[in-house]
Amino acid sequence: LFQCNLLGLSAIGGLVKYLDELHHKQSHFTNLTITHSPVPLVYPQLCVLVNTLRHYPHPLESAALNFNKVTDEDCCSSQLIPALLDHQIRSLEMFGNSIGDTSCEAFERGLGTLTRLKLGENRITDAGAQSIARGLESNTNLTHLHLGSNKIGNEGVFALASALLGNSTLTSLGLRDNRLTAVGVEGLALVLQHPACVLGELQLKRNHLGYYGCLPLAQALPLNHSLRVLELEATHIGPDETVLLCEAIAKNSVVHAVNLNENSIGDTGAMAVAKLLQGNHNITTVGLRDNRIGVPGATQLACALEHNLKLTGIDLGQNQLHLAGALAFARILSTSPTLLSIDLHNNAIPQQGVAAISEALKWNTSLKHLDIACNEITDVGAKDFASTLIHNHTLTRLSLADGRITDQGALALCPALKRNKSLRYFSFGGQNSTSAQPNMISNHLRTQINSIMVSNKRRLDKCDPDPNKSSHSKPTQRAH
Repeated sequence: LFQCNLLGLSAIGGLVKYLDELHHKQSHFTNLTITHSPVPLVYPQLCVLVNTLRHYPHPLESAALNFNKVTDEDCCSSQLIPALLDHQIRSLEMFGNSIGDTSCEAFERGLGTLTRLKLGENRITDAGAQSIARGLESNTNLTHLHLGSNKIGNEGVFALASALLGNSTLTSLGLRDNRLTAVGVEGLALVLQHPACVLGELQLKRNHLGYYGCLPLAQALPLNHSLRVLELEATHIGPDETVLLCEAIAKNSVVHAVNLNENSIGDTGAMAVAKLLQGNHNITTVGLRDNRIGVPGATQLACALEHNLKLTGIDLGQNQLHLAGALAFARILSTSPTLLSIDLHNNAIPQQGVAAISEALKWNTSLKHLDIACNEITDVGAKDFASTLIHNHTLTRLSLADGRITDQGALALCPALKRNKSLRYFSFGGQNSTSAQPNMISNHLRTQINSIMVSNKRRLDKCDPDPNKSSHSKPTQRAH
């Protein structure tokens, strides 16, 4: 692996010197990474890189040239991409640059041996997507194609969909944050219905789907036997669309993760999800953050979890659970043997609801991640969680941030954190730089708690250096 991060103008020169040293040592590298250059990799540098690649006698497995401000004008299409493809690489990442349709023309002759192609956060439009589609027509290797955060509209998506009809290799397609509407979704629905489809992940978040975009998806899902992850965050989905999708997913035996974050499904949509969870035991993670869900929808979801032993993660952050919703989920947490992650941040949960949840965790032996930040967490709540942490040895990540904890609550947490044998990550008070709450914990105590957590994590890492093998990631992430 040759990796040039933050080297700027010296990156290409460093690569040439490094290759010369390898030549004398009769050695070689197989993975090239040049990312986050503080200044653009402009034409002269890229020409040196192209010339180096053309004379490099060994095959490359992967290349990552992310966030380097590379543009179409910097010989990308005519020289750089062909030079990389000639090395029969399997993975190419060039996201976070400024390449557009001209660069994509290099893929028209074929995608070669590529199995992964990531071109997100660039300036690709329909024409560029059509060029990639022409390369896809004869390709039998590509498994991951990610084109998120570009300017691809319905024509480009339709071209990709046409190329994928009958494709039996692509398993992940990322089209988030483009200009896709209902018309483009119709093409994707045809792909999902094709008997040869093996697509397991479809990322459509931050496109304008609405009802008429959800309709072809709902018609395709009962006929699909491959899709496992459906990403529909911020796609203008309301209650009616949610009911439509849930009824379709209920007839599907494969989908296990659904992300509906940042829509407007409301209580009616939440009840439709609850009904799905009661009858469909394939769903393992569901994202419902920022969806205007109130007490009626929350209580129905909690009731559904009583009869569901498959769900491992649910994100309900930024809704309006209030006390009744918190009490409903506290009852679930006290007995659930399968739930691994729950996000309840910013839900107007009062102190009594926080206390009920902390009490439930004393008896819970499954939950690993809890985010209850931005609720009414006072010193009383901090003391409640201090008692919980002495009894609970399952939690690995806990957030009590942006509450109203003062030094009094922090003093109660310190000995509990020392005694706890599982917690690796802990956020508290208003210590985050993005916090809207004033910082009410003294620097001394914040430093003491942080020191305890560093020590705990170091100790736990020695026992389990790879916690991801045993812990469950959150079903959805707050950061875009």
